Amino acid sequence: MEDPLRPEAKQEWAAYAALLGEFLDHLPWEGRRTAVGLLLLGVSALPEPDPQALGRWVLREARRRKSPHARRLLRLAETDPALFRQALDWALWWRGLSEAEKTAYYSRYDPGGMEGRMLRRPPSWKQLGYLRRLGYRGSPPGSMLEASLLIEELKEGEEPLPT
Repeated sequence: MEDPLRPEAKQEWAAYAALLGEFLDHLPWEGRRTAVGLLLLGVSALPEPDPQALGRWVLREARRRKSPHARRLLRLAETDPALFRQALDWALWWRGLSEAEKTAYYSRYDPGGMEGRMLRRPPSWKQLGYLRRLGYRGSPPGSMLEASLLIEELKEGEEPLPT
């Protein structure tokens, strides 16, 4: 496959990866998937998101989840709105990438890479089986990322969100 990353794009990509990395550095390791997951689910769920709409969506979903990870995300958004805006800018930038560019991004940068790949894949049979064993009876998640977030909620003893 031809590398879609133009030489002039390398600085842009590195800058956006740094924006997300700086945001994630303010969250504990175990809460990073929740934060990136909500950002990516938000840009996928909204037809034409702008930073304010995406921010409202992410914060609403974080409030509904009530997990410790989601609460940390809420606190960070409240205490450092500029940092939260950086994460929103990254998610909106990521949405504008072509599939080939997203694949190239995942191979170069860690922040958001795994979650982006998980968003594009259906849930695995192991995830679906684990969700059943955890007592989940809602509609099947649409992606590996959604399944992962549901599993995280159920393991923390939360009532999962309807999907």
